[in-house]
Order: sequence, then C-alpha cells, then structure tokens
Amino acid sequence: MQTKFNKVSEWLNVNKLSLNIKKTKFILFTSSNKKPKHEIKLSINDGDIKQVKNTIFLGIIIDECLTWSEHIAHVVKKISRASGIIVKIRHFLSRNAMKLIYYALVYPYLIYGNLISGSTYKSRVQKLLNVQKKIIRLITFKSYLEHAEPIFKELGILNIFQINDSLTAMFMFRYYHLENLPEVFENYFVTNNQIHQHNTRNASKLHKASKRTNYAKYTLRNKGIDVWNELEPKFKDIKNFYIFKKQIKQRIMKTHA
Repeated sequence: MQTKFNKVSEWLNVNKLSLNIKKTKFILFTSSNKKPKHEIKLSINDGDIKQVKNTIFLGIIIDECLTWSEHIAHVVKKISRASGIIVKIRHFLSRNAMKLIYYALVYPYLIYGNLISGSTYKSRVQKLLNVQKKIIRLITFKSYLEHAEPIFKELGILNIFQINDSLTAMFMFRYYHLENLPEVFENYFVTNNQIHQHNTRNASKLHKASKRTNYAKYTLRNKGIDVWNELEPKFKDIKNFYIFKKQIKQRIMKTHA
C-alpha cells in the first residue's frame, strides 16, 4: 500500500501539486471480526497519514466496517432536533401545514443516502423508525403508547423501511426506463433466461445469485432484485417516472406493514 502512495507522491511532484497532510486521512475497510492485528502506517513526503475509523464523504458518514451505525446515529440526532420544533408549533398550525414541516425538516435526512445506509440490519435502522414514530405522534397529538402504523397511513407518510423500498423501486425504474445511471451500473442486473435456457415461469425475472455474507445480502443489487421481482407487470410497464413514483408509494402503503 505504501508503494502506491509513493507513486501518488511522484505524480503530485511531477504536476507541481501538494497534498495537505493535516487534512488527509485513510480508512481501512474490513469486517468487524477480521481486523488486522498489526498497525498500518502510511506516509507521503515524509508526513504520516492518520488512520481513521470513519469519515464523511458527501454528507454520509462511512465507517470502516460499513455498518452505517455512525451515519444513522448522526441522522437520528438531526431529526430529533426537529421534534423539539414540532412540539412547539403544532398548536398553531394545521395538520397539512405540519406535514409540510415534516417534509422540510425530517424527510430530507431520511432519504439522503438511504439506498446505502438504509440497506443494513433492521436493528440499526430501527433507531430511525423510533424517532420517526415519535414525530408523527407529536404531529397528530397521539399518545406515545399509540400504535404507529395507523398514524403513518392516516398521514400518508412512509416509515423508514418503506422509504428504502420506495427509493429502491425508483432506482430500478431508472435502470430499466431512463437509462441515465452512471456506467458502473451498466449490465448490473441479468434475468434468469440470460443465465439458463429453461422455460420456467420465473425465466423473465431478475436472477438472484446466492450470497455468502450479510454485506452482500444488504446491497442495492440484492435488494433491487427482490423489490423489482415482487412488482406486478402493470408497475413495470409504467413509462413516466412521476406516475411510477406516485403509484409505487400507494402500493407500498397498502401492502407493507
């Protein structure tokens, strides 16, 4: 790894560029039970580069084990602040106005990076759901003991797990109909009849390979296959993104707990 950094240093010197060592960090991605036993040291231009356990990239906190726990905790903190505002103004605004407040102060944090950070163990995402439940109970003046599912349906608001399903479905729509995704997603999915020639009822569905690790099970590629295969043909045949977005939300509200 140090050899690679030496080449980076050479390239910087040739192009008369410099690297701010104080702002430069490196992170080693690994599983929680396979961390290296020895310390890794990297340097460039005789300056040591600090190793960190997590870092922020485009507003998303990435941790060394890709658990997304740090990012989820950060979002929980952000939307918890909104609950303080909501509890103060709910007495003066209508329910529709409060929903607008929700979509302005809470929803953006729930959807940003959700396709990545939301694809993890439910126990980790549950922390977000708990705060989300608190907020919708505040909006509707319900007791903290009130069952949350009917309140979500009453307000027409998706919970955090449903949001992930919705965003995944919209990603799949873009993949098949809009074709405006980055090149890395080219040929990202294949159908069963591309793998084998057996004329089965699932031949036209997306092929789902077996996964050995939980990391793989929670990836967008794996989740996207599940969501798209589950959709009825009438949804897959929709060509307009905004119509699809509206109808997929209605479907999720009806079919998901």
